[in-house]
Amino acid sequence: MRQVGKEMLMDKEVYLFSLFLFIPLIFYRLVVFFRDGKVSVLREVTGLNVHHYHYGVLWVTIGVLLLLFYEISTLTVCLTALGLGTILDSFISSLFNSTTRAGEIVNYQGALVPTVVLFIGVLGFVTMLYKMKN
Repeated sequence: MRQVGKEMLMDKEVYLFSLFLFIPLIFYRLVVFFRDGKVSVLREVTGLNVHHYHYGVLWVTIGVLLLLFYEISTLTVCLTALGLGTILDSFISSLFNSTTRAGEIVNYQGALVPTVVLFIGVLGFVTMLYKMKN
């Protein structure tokens, strides 16, 4: 009976991982659409070339540290998936880096289809590993 409860928990974690992996893809695409190419407030204030990739690295780091020092939980799964999704969302467009903000936006918008394919590939890989484990 205890094993069934553990499997149900893992099913929930895989579902949450899948959901939180795609949240950044939707969120950052909407931000770019509605801000119409304007730089972020943090970039305006500090002058640093901060992208959401950097936020993703922080989310993954926090999630992994919580996982290492505590245990797998809904929080660690969600933070890690959120960070990974944020990194993956900017991965393809960063391959075609531009020195201008307008060029960055064009590269970012043009990379939507390959980025979605990358997301689906990562999700498929995670699902395959999960199925192999069970």
